[in-house]
Amino acid sequence: MSKTKRAGPATLVAISLTAAVLLAYQICATRILSATSSYHAAFAVIALVMLGLAASGTRLYLDRRSAPIDPARTTRALVRGSIATVLGMVFVVAASHVGIGFRVELATIGAFLAFYPPFYFAGYAIASLLTDYADDVGRLYWADLVGAAAGCFAVVPLLSLLTPIQLGFVCALLLSASAYLLARTTPEVAERPSLVVAATVTLVTLVAVAVPSTVELGRAKAAERPPMWSSWNHLNRVAVYDEKGSARIEGAWDEAERDRRRIRDIGWGISQQFAGPLPDVRQILLDHDAGTPIIEGALNANLDVLRWDITALGHHAKGDALGSVFILGGGGGRDILTAKLFGAEQVDVVELNPDIVHVVQDVMGKYSARPYSLPGVSYAVGDARSELDRRETRYDLIQMSMIDTWAASSSGALALTENVLYTREAFDIYRERLDEDGILAISRWYNPGSYGELARLLAMLGDSLKRGGITDPDRHVVVAYIAGTGGGHASTTLLKLTPFTDDELARIDTARREKGFTVIWPTQSKDAHEIDVARLLRGEAPAGTELWLEVDPATDNFPFFFNTFRPVMSYVAAIKDGSLSRASPATMVLLFLLAIALLASWFLVMRPLRSAVGETDFGVGPLVYFSSLGAGFILVELALIQRLTIYLGHPTYALTIVLASILFFGGVGSYLSQRIQTTHGARRAALAVVAAILLCAFALPPLTSITEPWSLPARQALAVAFIIPVGIALGMMYPLGIKHLVNSDRREAVPWAWAINGVWGVLASILGMLIAMSVGYAALLYVAVVAYVFARWALGRF
Repeated sequence: MSKTKRAGPATLVAISLTAAVLLAYQICATRILSATSSYHAAFAVIALVMLGLAASGTRLYLDRRSAPIDPARTTRALVRGSIATVLGMVFVVAASHVGIGFRVELATIGAFLAFYPPFYFAGYAIASLLTDYADDVGRLYWADLVGAAAGCFAVVPLLSLLTPIQLGFVCALLLSASAYLLARTTPEVAERPSLVVAATVTLVTLVAVAVPSTVELGRAKAAERPPMWSSWNHLNRVAVYDEKGSARIEGAWDEAERDRRRIRDIGWGISQQFAGPLPDVRQILLDHDAGTPIIEGALNANLDVLRWDITALGHHAKGDALGSVFILGGGGGRDILTAKLFGAEQVDVVELNPDIVHVVQDVMGKYSARPYSLPGVSYAVGDARSELDRRETRYDLIQMSMIDTWAASSSGALALTENVLYTREAFDIYRERLDEDGILAISRWYNPGSYGELARLLAMLGDSLKRGGITDPDRHVVVAYIAGTGGGHASTTLLKLTPFTDDELARIDTARREKGFTVIWPTQSKDAHEIDVARLLRGEAPAGTELWLEVDPATDNFPFFFNTFRPVMSYVAAIKDGSLSRASPATMVLLFLLAIALLASWFLVMRPLRSAVGETDFGVGPLVYFSSLGAGFILVELALIQRLTIYLGHPTYALTIVLASILFFGGVGSYLSQRIQTTHGARRAALAVVAAILLCAFALPPLTSITEPWSLPARQALAVAFIIPVGIALGMMYPLGIKHLVNSDRREAVPWAWAINGVWGVLASILGMLIAMSVGYAALLYVAVVAYVFARWALGRF
């Protein structure tokens, strides 16, 4: 093969298209797993199947050593990837219909079988092209990264038109198209992809797109009947179920049991003492985890049940003084109806998922009586925190009822990102948007024996009051709970900037007596309740049996509110108590996943490489260099996605602005790297990476804080401006490393470098989450700086 071989336009388009498919397929796999398993399983499985990219480099290296170079291997890999993608989607649909699904115990094996092969074959094709055109790697890697960026831009609108399963079939068709494009423009390839395979993939894709019912999931996560209506988008699978129908299907219940279950469907925190009429109800399930009810009819006598819900405690406290209400997360409209039932004049509501508003207002509009368009109600679709921050209105009541997220993030494998509605910065916004006598009402789960969420919430409320200049929080907080109809305990905590008045406390006490609520603060008896409210409000560290609790305020840098277990001390408490129930499950999951990833990396990548090349054939320098690049790039990506997604105010921008910009300008950097011909120039490029990362670490937090009130286009422009230098610098490093291998007469090591880079990318995604959960996301940038310092050192040792 000539050392001056340059890639033609068709080759550049083919690698770009393949990279776009890989990115889109990763998002599809994440969405499918989130709906069929759990969002933690989605993170784990996607991290593991991404090893397919690294393993493909190993296979390519071994193939090139053991046999003459086969010009058809790239097209053959793409065809196999196309077939594997079709089979993976068929497996997903079939498994859901026969009841296998991707339950937690089957998630790793099932998803590995379904999703690993497409990553492996597509990765093989990209690694093969990068090797064949190693002298032109700057342009090839440019096409690769720009294609991935295009996939970021395309996947969000595509997932508004197609389900993830349908888009998976489209990915298969695009891989087949990429294979034909390469085969027709590469003269030395005598073998052509099979027309039968191409025709089959095309036909299956057309059927999947034209007849969605053929590829709809049968069951999700647990055995269930088909939904009345369902829709997918890049955020969730939204499905609606007729809860009356569940009684007929699941068994014959007496009337009392039927009513008890209907009350549970209306709300988990409704008093069991309620004995009045019940409205009909349907359930919206998001990825078959988070639920929100659609209640039949507009305001009528049947809605009196909402007064008996613990989430209405703030409304009881306000009484006739309830004027304006802001609701974070409108869901099926229950909180809207509650506010109107209590006489609220103005109700502003923000719902993140557009399909929820669509199904409540349009699809089920006659049933729901369209709560989002009731008199005095205005709504917006978007991030509630950002919407509230940009408003000037002061509210009598700000309500957040059981808002959490058990769905994988839009940003693919970076799925273990928690809800930033529960951070110190978010609570500052809530406090600042309260009227002088306004109340912040937050409802969360609570059990006397498992009170981590409520404990951390109380600590954060005490911290928020202190930041607002209130040093004595005792009369500024009310805490109550109820043993709900669903078997759990729901709590509502109220915060007020001025002390609760005697009238407000009297109204709360009346609700307690009439509805059966239990108030544990301000009239707490420590003997009756394990949680020490006073201590938590003062911000004092847990003591004694509470050593396992993580109560430090969550922040935008450390947004893990729901991780209520201390990473280390929880294990000390677990050993002391002789029970793993006190140990941090998130830490355990990540450590277990890291162990699995290390084993998989060894058997799929490192061991085959070691047996073929020995430990030092290519030297320590290239090993350290490509390992550092794989880890550093992912760490920077994690940190920037977290910070800038909060700044831009919507998870969609994690793809369409942040990740796409990193990849696109990384491609620009790759293209520019062709001008760097010397080791000295490459080492200067490494210093540029370090400088760009440090600029983000020190300048990004204060600048984003100052410019948060800016308009969305202005914030988007600033975010891209920050990404440009770091993206360009990051994109230069991989092609410069490949160029060094070629110049040092080690062209055969190119697929080896691809494998090493991929392994460390996967490991860094897991290690990065462990670091972020321990010390925050900002630390990832500093670790990335260390990685690129090592890369600069390694450049002189190729």
